[in-house]
Amino acid sequence: MQRVLVKTIQKEEVTRRQLITSITKKRKTLSLWTEKVETLNMELDLIKHEYDVRIGYLLLKDNQLDLEIIQLKNLKRLMEEGMSYEEALKHEEDAFYNEILRKQKEQEEEIEIEKELLEKREQVTEDMEEELKIIWKKLIRKFHPDLALDPEEKSQREDLMKRINKAYAEGDIESLKSFDSTLSPEDWQETTVINLEKMLVDIENMILFWQQEFKNLRVSEWYEWKKKIASAKKKKEDVFAELERKLLDDIVRKLDVLKSLRSEVRPQEVA
Repeated sequence: MQRVLVKTIQKEEVTRRQLITSITKKRKTLSLWTEKVETLNMELDLIKHEYDVRIGYLLLKDNQLDLEIIQLKNLKRLMEEGMSYEEALKHEEDAFYNEILRKQKEQEEEIEIEKELLEKREQVTEDMEEELKIIWKKLIRKFHPDLALDPEEKSQREDLMKRINKAYAEGDIESLKSFDSTLSPEDWQETTVINLEKMLVDIENMILFWQQEFKNLRVSEWYEWKKKIASAKKKKEDVFAELERKLLDDIVRKLDVLKSLRSEVRPQEVA
């Protein structure tokens, strides 16, 4: 009976070691995929930041002018129907586009924050960018939440990764370096074979998840912009310049329309 028990224990220990070896290998694979996805995701985020600052801001302004033109036309119509300016303005205060204008103001403030981020990023030289990327990738491999098996540790890593990504996006190399501290290694020695088997399945599922995330990013709108930017750089062109010019021309035209409408609605306000 004792011999059978010893053999059972030995067999379980062999299984445990095999599982730990498999888990270690799979975690390396998972680490590579998380790094790959996070790197691409950050590249696309930076493209989105530039788009929002250069194009999104102009689109917002263009839409805002459209709404102001509609409002002034409505004010003019109401005044032609017999209302005073104050009465017409009070009538329009409850109109739907005033709420839209308020929301657009909020979006404008968000874009200003992105503008500050882009300005910080533009100060990063090519050499600094390379060093930033090396440190950031190292931190991803070390601290990514999906590499943790303990729920509490996973939550801690999620908060840490937000700060790491923010530092990278802002080009803050000193902050990135300060994050490079060691985590306590996970102790698997007391983990049961059943739990180790579950860990292995969970890791394999996470690998599949990140592989799909990578595919999703490669068919996203911002990945298309990434390809356009890469193509434009080869030709030494600015991919956003033409769209930027068209929007600016449209904004200037609408400003002229607004000036004319204001002179009709409130002549004393137009010098």
